[in-house]
Amino acid sequence: MSGQARFACPVQVHHAGPFSVDDVSNTRRPAPPPLEANDQLVTAVITGGWVIALIVLLALRSEIPPAERWWIWTCVTGVGLGLFGLIYVPRLKRSRESAAQRRAGA
Repeated sequence: MSGQARFACPVQVHHAGPFSVDDVSNTRRPAPPPLEANDQLVTAVITGGWVIALIVLLALRSEIPPAERWWIWTCVTGVGLGLFGLIYVPRLKRSRESAAQRRAGA
């Protein structure tokens, strides 16, 4: 050998030409059902994380270079969007449930 290790490939692949999408099987497994989660809890935990990050950055504000203080506004935006989500998601769920009941009753 000339300094290169040679390995034997245990699988022999023989094909007549380039691979084609036609060679792929069209059978698919059914999609799994969507996971249900407590959306308000998830939103509250993430918003809490943004609040903690904001508190830490405000406490260390004097040590953050002026060019990096945009992180504070990122946390403020995260908290704001999280609070919006805590208000909006329950309304969205209620409206979807009422629309489903109207469709079922019609």
